[in-house]
Amino acid sequence: MKRLATSIFMILFLISCSKGGSSLPIELIPIETKTQLLFPEKNSECTTGRIISLSQSEVTFRWTSIETASTYKISVTNILEASTEIFTTAGNTLDITLMRGTPYTWKVTTILINSNDEVDSDTEAFYNAAATGEFAFVPFPSICIAPENNAQLSLESSSITLEWEASDLDDDILNYDVYFGATTSPLLYAEEVLDTQLQVSELIAGNRYYWQVVTRDAQGNESISEVFTFEVID
Repeated sequence: MKRLATSIFMILFLISCSKGGSSLPIELIPIETKTQLLFPEKNSECTTGRIISLSQSEVTFRWTSIETASTYKISVTNILEASTEIFTTAGNTLDITLMRGTPYTWKVTTILINSNDEVDSDTEAFYNAAATGEFAFVPFPSICIAPENNAQLSLESSSITLEWEASDLDDDILNYDVYFGATTSPLLYAEEVLDTQLQVSELIAGNRYYWQVVTRDAQGNESISEVFTFEVID
């Protein structure tokens, strides 16, 4: 009788465990969909690659693999010509022919299996080395720091400080022109700004604003950033 009572107790214990489930939290591991750019390195001079001619070289681009990717779309922009080439591959490396002595930006778009959703990497800049070491480097396009691109902001005042990051391999950046406004092609707001931040005012809730930075160095070289945007909400 004692053995039967023990057996019934064990059965009831097991049933109660199966019904109640585990009280331990289940940790969900997020699936990475945004690839990280590995090479060419950010804001650097790319001196490796196969020399094709005095004007061209072949550079091997590399980025991290994404488990759920079907293909990758690589966008490479010649900053001097403002022209973009797009390449597609299933792997995480690709040889691309570039102009020598030229600054570029690039990003990799991950195209996901099944959904075909597209996830962009960060956009990074680099300089493909010239045939000789004597060359005046063009500044890299400025990068948005604050407010974040496409941010939605609830402001306590009618002003905000724009902040950006700039880089030049010659380290001779002179100043910046800032374009700002409520249209997709913002007008010149401030000229020859010496700092990498600028306060803008008279913002109105409900408006979307756009801004862009022209970076100028001591040699007179200029680069133009992409147009950044943010929205002021009620």
